[in-house]
Amino acid sequence: MKFFLATIAFSSLALTGCHMRPRVAQLTEGQSMSAERAGVPAAEVTQLNAMPIYKMNEQQAGKYIAFQQEAEPDLGKRVVAIGRKNIKQPYELYLLGEFPFETYDDQPMYCLGKSDCVVFAEHSYAMALSHDWPSFFTMLQRIRYADGQIGVLTRNHYT
Repeated sequence: MKFFLATIAFSSLALTGCHMRPRVAQLTEGQSMSAERAGVPAAEVTQLNAMPIYKMNEQQAGKYIAFQQEAEPDLGKRVVAIGRKNIKQPYELYLLGEFPFETYDDQPMYCLGKSDCVVFAEHSYAMALSHDWPSFFTMLQRIRYADGQIGVLTRNHYT
């Protein structure tokens, strides 16, 4: 049921508000407490809030994921917040591969800097369901591949 609600929330993001950019503002008291529980300094969360995810490195994205998990208990709202943080992300079709698990595929399994429509959705869902970078990577594999088994034959190809 939560996955269904997150899908509806994510779809509403696609239909409304996609032109919006995240606002840069000081953290509220509740956000500061969430940052503390996530183990991320409030000043760093303020910087991360001002930056789109596609410009973050893995360490920064992991901290942002941890903060979001603490700051927003509602999965649907987390999906929307994370999706909005990637608005204007560069687009590239047929972006990702299964390297190093596929012999002739030299594309990475993830790329924060660019996306296509399926990868955008996969990353947003995986980040919203995760509490740090390693759990994001594991969740991404579970979403993207049948039984989390990496390979071109086990890839969930959505139409």
